[in-house]
Amino acid sequence: LCLAQGIVVPFNMPAWQVLTPRLVPKSELTQAITLNGISFNFGRTIGPAIAGVIMFLFTAHPKGGVAAVLTAGEAAAGSGRGAAALLLFNAFTFIIVMLAVLRTPDAPAPAEMRGAWRHPEVVLSRSLDALRWVWTHKGPRAVMLALVTFALLATPVMPLMVLMSRDVHHGNEAQFGFFTAVMGLGAVSGGLGMRLLPKWYPMHHFIPTAIMLGGFFILGFALAPSVVVCLGFLFFVGMCWMWGFNSTNAAMQHLCSEEMRGRVSAVVNTIAIGFMPVGPFVVGWAGGMGERWLGRWKPEMVHAGTSTQLGLAFVATLLFAAGMVMTIWRTPEVDGIGPGDPLYDRRPGFWRGVFATAHRPKDEKAFNAESAEKRREG
Repeated sequence: LCLAQGIVVPFNMPAWQVLTPRLVPKSELTQAITLNGISFNFGRTIGPAIAGVIMFLFTAHPKGGVAAVLTAGEAAAGSGRGAAALLLFNAFTFIIVMLAVLRTPDAPAPAEMRGAWRHPEVVLSRSLDALRWVWTHKGPRAVMLALVTFALLATPVMPLMVLMSRDVHHGNEAQFGFFTAVMGLGAVSGGLGMRLLPKWYPMHHFIPTAIMLGGFFILGFALAPSVVVCLGFLFFVGMCWMWGFNSTNAAMQHLCSEEMRGRVSAVVNTIAIGFMPVGPFVVGWAGGMGERWLGRWKPEMVHAGTSTQLGLAFVATLLFAAGMVMTIWRTPEVDGIGPGDPLYDRRPGFWRGVFATAHRPKDEKAFNAESAEKRREG
């Protein structure tokens, strides 16, 4: 089942991303992608609470009040019924989504691609064309490298969150659900907060800054001394998670032509998804090395979650360093700005990269009014 899901995801994600540009004008594409991300993370915020209620309703409870005790067999059977009911309910919700998608405008395959599934060499050739296009253009290549970096070094926080909750902060399932909900709440807040981003602030500044901040807050989450501090960092991890994945997706969508969008999305997301499982292995290797070193010098500091903390701190530090490098040496082509254009600026500088001083208009109010007028005309 896990293998089947892994095969389906690279098909589902590009189709979903290509759907969005068909439903909204290009001038509203970034906002639509942001709204899509907000809805996903809002579901992740309230999901644990709904899941808890469903599992509680379908799980066996002791008869005779709180003082009664279930046998081991009764507890296992009850827990199994609760989990089964939860998965069944989740499966039914997909039907609602499918019905909604069926009502969107049709997009038949081009004539030359009808029946292409019978000829794998055609699919391979077009995929290689997409990969070649991404790699030979500075903007798309920079976006893909940023996405792969974020997927490799930031996503370990998700599968390792349960270990952080259990082994480091000695929590139970409820605490883990709270961790997930707080991160989702941070992502929703980050999506809503993107409306406050100045219209002139370019993506080739925003993406590196989001990656750098993501590394900083994951590092804080890994080394937090208490659950409260941990949750505070996790909220901002969710914000940066939203910014990192949303901004790279939006930037690539703007750079792609209609003809290339689906292929590019499929190739880039397959590469990024392929790197995601590597992250936890890097965490495990680095954490094990760090735990052995710490055990020799400070054995009293070693505990059940030491390797998880050290490994997560290691990849977070790499992510922070990668974001800082991207912030200092930027790629204006991410925003379609080429050499010779008035706003083309590659002068190295950290603060220059964070504040995008070369792009700030002299009259910001007039710039915002002009941008709003162009959106209305569009």
